[in-house]
Amino acid sequence: MRLYEIVSKCPPLDLNSKYAYFLIGEHFSKTSIVVTDGQDIIAMTSAYVNPQKEDTLFIWQVAVLPEYRGMNLGHKMINEILKRPLLKKIKYLETTITEKNTASKKVFLNLAKNLNCHIKKKEFLSSEDFTGIKDRTFHESELLYKIGPFDPGKLERL
Repeated sequence: MRLYEIVSKCPPLDLNSKYAYFLIGEHFSKTSIVVTDGQDIIAMTSAYVNPQKEDTLFIWQVAVLPEYRGMNLGHKMINEILKRPLLKKIKYLETTITEKNTASKKVFLNLAKNLNCHIKKKEFLSSEDFTGIKDRTFHESELLYKIGPFDPGKLERL
C-alpha cells in the first residue's frame, strides 16, 4: 500500500491504518491526487467534500516524500484537485494543522494568498481529545484552517 508508505515517511503527519488509505483510493479518488516520478508515487493529497458543507473541500493529508520537497507539490496538487469539474461548486478549503507543522501552514498560507482569500483559524481538536489513543502519549491540538470564499473559476494555472 504505497499511500501508507509515503505518509509513514512524512512526519509529523498522523499515520492512519492501511485500510484508511485503501478507502482513500477507492472512495475519494475523485477528490484526491497522487504525483508520480516514473512508476513511483512521490506525493499524495487526500481530500473529500464535506457532506455537511457541499461547498467545502476538506484536505485530509498532504504528503510529499522528503527528497521531492521544495518543488511546491502540495500547492500544485490542491490546485489540480480544485480544477476538476466535479468540484466547481467548492468555495472553501478546510484542513487541520498542528502548531508545529510549519510545512503545512506554509502551503495553506500560500494557497490563501494565491486565491486572494482570508484564513480563519480556530481550535478543532485539543490535545486532550487524543488521550487514551493506543501508542500515543501526546498529540498537539489541531487547528481548523478555513480558506475562502474563492471563485473556483479563477484558479491559477501552474
